[in-house]
Parts: sequence; C-alpha cells; structure tokens
Amino acid sequence: ARMAQMGPCARGVLAVALLAVLPGAAQNAGEGPGAEELRDISSDICWHGEWTKDRCCRGDASTTPECWDGTYSFGECCPNADCWEGDAFTYAKCCGPENGPEGNAACWLGVFTHQHCCLANSTAQSWVDVMVGGVDTEQFYAMDDFYTDAQYGDDFGYYSTGNVLKTVVTPSKASLQETQQFAHFTTYPMALSPHFARVFCRLLFVMWAQLDERTPFRVVEMGAGSGQLSYDIQQCVRLNEIGIDPPTWRRWHAALEYTIMERSPALAKRQRERGLRVVNGDAQSEKSCKPV
Repeated sequence: ARMAQMGPCARGVLAVALLAVLPGAAQNAGEGPGAEELRDISSDICWHGEWTKDRCCRGDASTTPECWDGTYSFGECCPNADCWEGDAFTYAKCCGPENGPEGNAACWLGVFTHQHCCLANSTAQSWVDVMVGGVDTEQFYAMDDFYTDAQYGDDFGYYSTGNVLKTVVTPSKASLQETQQFAHFTTYPMALSPHFARVFCRLLFVMWAQLDERTPFRVVEMGAGSGQLSYDIQQCVRLNEIGIDPPTWRRWHAALEYTIMERSPALAKRQRERGLRVVNGDAQSEKSCKPV
C-alpha cells in the first residue's frame, strides 16, 4: 500500500545511508550561530504522506503493523528499534501508561532513555552515541601506536614474537625456509630477487659517482625484513653484476658501507645469519641514527 503511494523514482530506492551536515541544526550551549552537527538522515526516506515517524515509531514493531511491508521495517526506520529486546524490554513494560510520564525507570540506562525509547525522539541519541556509546574511549589510541604494536608489541607483534622466517638453514631445510619466507606475504625485493636489487645497485652507483666517489659511501636500510634486498645489493657490488669497469668497480666496492637498522630482535638475528651488518634501532627515534 505504501509503495503504491510513492513516485516511480522513490519505489526503486530500497535503502540509503547518509550523514548530512546541517548548519545550525542543533546548537549546544556556548556555541555560536552556524554551529554544525552531523545528523543521521538514513531513515528519512521511510516517511512520506500519512506515514510519519510519530505514527509508526511510537511503540515497537507490533504496535502499528500497517506501517511495515517488505520494503520498510521498524528496525531500519525507527531510531528506537534498539530499545526492545525479547520479553525483557518491551514497549508495554517500559512505556505503558501504568509506568507514569517517565516510564519504567528500570528500563533506562545510558543512551536508553524514556525520550529515546518511548517517544522515538531521534535527537535523544545521535549517530555518534550509537557508534561509541558503549565503548570506553579512554582505551582509544592513535593509529601509529596500533601499527607499532601490531608489528612489534610484546603480546601480539608480528615481528617481535620470534615466529618470523626460519633461522636455521641446512641443505635439507633450504627449500622449507624459502617456502616459509613467502608464507604470509611477500615484497618486491623477495619476489623479484635479485633483479629488483640490481636496480638499486645501479642507482646507488650513480649517486656515488655524482658525489665525486665519496668514501665511505654509507647506505642505511631501515627495517630490512628478511634482509634480501641488502644481501642482493651487496652481492651485486661484490660480483660487479652491473658491469662497471674494473678500476672504478674496485673503488666503488671499497667505498660502500651498507648497514641495516632493525628494531625486531627476531629479524635482526635472521639478517646477521646472512652475514649482514645490523644495528639495533628504531627509524622513528632520532637517537637511533648515532650508531650509523
């Protein structure tokens, strides 16, 4: 019945979720004219003509069943749908006239208030309240902190747990180690080894030449993972894989000092076992630059 009363364009709209910035929609104490509030207008499409929020949402899903059909539902359209749960919390028990003008006090806690649940007043609970109302915001922490913990945290850090890259290599286990290196994810230095490193090997040589063959020529790789890039670059220099003339190559080989800065003990151990020079340090800390 409701769909028949709507225009052809509106009939094709089944769901929409919008957050509107409405200038001056509701101003808090101390805010001047033009203050802005984010308002959830996702349910506004539910109402048209005789079908209004005041008529359909005062109660629960069974109070005005004529409001709901296959397209519209109490749960999607009414802001107070989250108030009712089984037989414990019902509109009759919480908002019935026998409970007085403020309803049953035993029903109200936090964002669940008489105004929100009984009157379906959408301003009683903003979309921000819904999202974080039950969360202890003191536990929030910055993205960079989470990123650091996910990689290096003592409890669940991917690199700090020691469960990264098999460190004992024997001829019989070499293929197993190679498989494990690619088990979780891979990177270009590993997937395109040794060719990816040769690109950097040539780039470093050009930089060294343009710096008048500076000696020593120090290169620091921060967070080297398995050490594959470092190993391949130094191998490129040792074996002159880019074909530099011998006299220049010998000077280039003598000048290069390649160091890895690594904060993960497990990875640093793996890198050192490959014969690479490693210093402990955190690229985010200025004091870590002193050893290199």
